[in-house]
Amino acid sequence: MSTAYRIPDEPTPGRLAPYTVHPFWPLITLMLGGAWIGLPWFVFNGVAMGSASLRKEVVAAVAAPLGAVAMLYGSIYLGGTFFALSQRALPYLFVLVVATKLGFGYWLYLSQQRSFEIYRHFGGPVRQGMLVALGATLLRGYVIPAAFARASWLGALVM
Repeated sequence: MSTAYRIPDEPTPGRLAPYTVHPFWPLITLMLGGAWIGLPWFVFNGVAMGSASLRKEVVAAVAAPLGAVAMLYGSIYLGGTFFALSQRALPYLFVLVVATKLGFGYWLYLSQQRSFEIYRHFGGPVRQGMLVALGATLLRGYVIPAAFARASWLGALVM
């Protein structure tokens, strides 16, 4: 019986390894471009570098927009029921949506950073992600208003 020695934190890159970027770029894309591209890019980057905590990262990337929408509607309900918020105060509840997604994004960044440093130390190829981040930032003005035009929950998902 032969078992290969494997370090638990060691990344296992696959065929997508040439497309790995520093986790900083998906985080910046999440902040400037929105969750519609930042969170899927975190998942893609984790798969590309073979992140040791890929399952947790996928769960976090799926939970981030769902938790943000649940928090938004829960706070609107609680604010309207118990605190009688004015119409002018309701837009500030979107801060909760953004803060939730950024919190998940920062956790994803920290999670991928550990695997990325080991991946890079052993000579894994790394690409530059600035053009994708810039393109996502420029497209944000089109994607998010289009999503809000369809439905407010869809806009909160991609925001």
